Order: sequence, then C-alpha cells, then structure tokens
Amino acid sequence: MVNLNQLILLACSLPVKLSLGSLLLLKKFCLTGGAGTKELELSNPKLLHFQCMTREAITVNLSAVPNLITLKHSVDSTGIRYVFTHVSQNHPMLRTLTVYSRCDWVQHIPESITIFSNIQNLELALIGNTSFDILKMISILKAFPCLVSFSLVTTCSKDEEGKLQPNEYIYEHLKYVKLAGFYGTPNQIEFAKYLLKNALILERLVIKQEEAFVRKRPSWDEGERQMVIETLQEFSKEVMLIVK
Repeated sequence: MVNLNQLILLACSLPVKLSLGSLLLLKKFCLTGGAGTKELELSNPKLLHFQCMTREAITVNLSAVPNLITLKHSVDSTGIRYVFTHVSQNHPMLRTLTVYSRCDWVQHIPESITIFSNIQNLELALIGNTSFDILKMISILKAFPCLVSFSLVTTCSKDEEGKLQPNEYIYEHLKYVKLAGFYGTPNQIEFAKYLLKNALILERLVIKQEEAFVRKRPSWDEGERQMVIETLQEFSKEVMLIVK
C-alpha cells in the first residue's frame, strides 16, 4: 500500500475519519459517493489530482496537498469561502477547478476574491439556490484571467433583481462555455450575450435545460428554444451555438 500512486473509492462505506498520510507516493485520489466519512486527513506532497464528490460535505485540509493540478470537490458554506479565498494561494499549480455545492452559496462567496492566475478549466455546479442574480457571476469570472473552459450549472428558474453594469473586461483565452439549468430568464440571456461579446476567441457556447443533478422541468417547446437561438445569434456569428 505504501507504494500506491492511485486510489479510487466508489460508493463504499468508510470510517468516520479516513487518513491517507501513509500513502506518500499517492498522485491521484478519487472518492465518489462514499458513506460514513466526516473527515479526510491528507499529507501527500506528491498528490496531483484530488476528487471528493459526496452528498454530504467532508472536512478536508487541502493545504496539506500543495501541488494539486486538478481539484474537484463538493463543499459546504465553509468550503465555498475557502475555495474563493485560499485555494489560489495554497495551490499555485492548479489548472482545473470543479466546485459542487448544495448550500445557499451566494451569501458565502466573499466580496473580495483572490486571483486564480493559472486556472484554465472552471466548473461550478451551484444548485442550492432556486433564484439568484446570475449577473453576479461576472465579478467571479474576472478572478480567472486565463480561463479557457467554463461550465456553470444552476437551478435558477427566476431572476433576482439586477441588471448588467457597464463592463469592458475582455476574456482573451476563453474558448468553450456551457450553461446548464438554463431557463431563458432575462438575466440568463444577458449573461450569455455578455460572454459572446467579451470572449474574443470563443468557439462554442452550449446551453442546456437539464443536467444530471438538476431537477427536471417541462421541456422547451420549439418556440422557446427558437427565441433563445434568435436572441443570441446576433452576437454569435463566429461561434458554434448549441441550444438543447
């Protein structure tokens, strides 16, 4: 076991506290759907890829794995704050960040977000809110200047009050965007238009109603879908626009 460099645990029963400190050569750890564990103890300087996707958030000291390249983590409110205030400082080599949260995440994201200078792939599955101002995502995205791929999954069926503020921020590297849990609300449309206008080399924008863990709603009729396409086509002449 001490020479193990990859550990994958899928839907299994585990102790309340799981320690990986003895696995000094571990490079990849993946926990998906495990039951029972409340705390994960890490001390693995060679760990490059960390995934912990469980329904209930697990306490993890990520500062003990400073060389991560990929981080995929389901978090609670405390974890949300940690991600947006400490991850960029504690994990300077990080390239891919995936955050999944069921908490009321909007109120836990700090007003001041540290810059993620090296993140190229960002996936946010933030499904604890049924309504929020998606335009607030603009200030979050500005903290990721090297972003190439961005995926957002939400469950917002209606907008909170808010409008797009004048913003000249340009995304120089962004090529791929996916917006899932899309209901075609005015602010969702404005957010999609904003990305189409400000991402200089955007190649593909995918808009989906459904995602694996988003509750289903009645499917778009052809009129709704066509309205979204026609509204965005004006701004996407050089972009592959996919509306599902």
